[in-house]
Amino acid sequence: MAIWDLADELTRPMDFLLIQNGFIKLFHQRAILDGTVSWLRGHRYKVVQVDAAAWQSQADLHQTLPKLWISRITTARTWLLSTIASAT
Repeated sequence: MAIWDLADELTRPMDFLLIQNGFIKLFHQRAILDGTVSWLRGHRYKVVQVDAAAWQSQADLHQTLPKLWISRITTARTWLLSTIASAT
């Protein structure tokens, strides 16, 4: 989770601008989206891409995203446990 200080309201770093009015953003130009993703990756944010081309409704979104997050959490937990085991 990012933490900002009061100066960030003046300097406007990209991550601050992305969430200052909410966590969902619509990008109208692919080049701007690509630049933003590149900036986030360059600043060590984890960017998760989801192929939503086959989604027909919001229900598809709500079925897919929990599975994605559970998979990522399980992977992280497995990595953590194996790291702990190898350190002992």
